[in-house]
Amino acid sequence: MSHGTRRSVLKASVLSAICVVALNATGAVESGITPVKLGFEAMTEAQKKELWEEVELYARFDAFLTDCGKPSNIEQRMLAAVQSCVEPGALQKVVTVFRSKKASHTKGFIPGFTTEFCGQPSTAALLKNLSAAIDSAIRRAASACRACVIC
Repeated sequence: MSHGTRRSVLKASVLSAICVVALNATGAVESGITPVKLGFEAMTEAQKKELWEEVELYARFDAFLTDCGKPSNIEQRMLAAVQSCVEPGALQKVVTVFRSKKASHTKGFIPGFTTEFCGQPSTAALLKNLSAAIDSAIRRAASACRACVIC
């Protein structure tokens, strides 16, 4: 997998922005290779920093969407998209940090403000853009896992 492809996988999402290579179980058994999943150890420090920045960003997006009654279900959708090619321990760490960040963002809203703000017509476009960004990240992550040449 090229560095550029690996970088695309890393940026693909909050939950799977980890570069992970999973060998196809059937091919691994036939060739005598033990299936391997890579996690944080495959990332540079810069990639890890970028991962945690994206976790923060998508946690904010999801908190806002949820507070406006439009939950993205990013956690469940992303896990479904990438669990076959992400090391479980790395996934769990990302999920834990994501949940913590999301919780901290939901607690910060002023009572009544979110309801009033979410009801504004101008907010509809913002909510649509946030949802589209999350959907795009999930698609990129799933595509990166499917495109892995040695998976």
